[in-house]
Amino acid sequence: MLDVITRQQYFKDLGLYHGEVDGIENDELRQVYADYQKAYFLQKSDWDGIYGTKTNRLLINHHNVWLYTKFDITDFRCGCNGLYCNGYPVLLDEDLIKYIGSIQKDFKPETIIKEAMRCSKYDKEKQDNENTKYKDGKAIHFQNARADILSRRKQIVNKYMLNEKANYSFCNGYYRTKDLGGYVHHPEMSSSIYIDVI
Repeated sequence: MLDVITRQQYFKDLGLYHGEVDGIENDELRQVYADYQKAYFLQKSDWDGIYGTKTNRLLINHHNVWLYTKFDITDFRCGCNGLYCNGYPVLLDEDLIKYIGSIQKDFKPETIIKEAMRCSKYDKEKQDNENTKYKDGKAIHFQNARADILSRRKQIVNKYMLNEKANYSFCNGYYRTKDLGGYVHHPEMSSSIYIDVI
């Protein structure tokens, strides 16, 4: 759990808190908690104004997305859209966020997050691959207009796999692990790419 002074700094960085960063949980900060939950949590039952584990997880994710990318935190929300969870069920791996930020910067034009986290119920419902790491906060599926041909998708996958914590990546026509690579047929992926970390 983040301490109060770190919460204040993170909310200030995000433009949501305008008070002193002094480690005192004041009325303004408590109001920020309530407003933040209403703005981002998809289930009203989580709008309690109390800084608990769910709000802590969201704030860490939000700050890391703000720090390392130009995405919005809502781009990473669970695909159940509030049916089973509040939208932010897991802590995203910080290195994964750094990597997608690097891809976003290096491979223009726009990169779009297709999927980044799943709650357990939604993951079970999808049943697309028992080995995906969405429910652990360690996988992202994204689309990039530059990846419309196989050679460019391979370039993105190969560059990603140079990262220390990179584990696996695939797209339509190609896959890579640290040691292996080859052809894989996934026409449903079109110009999108899956990446995950250890």
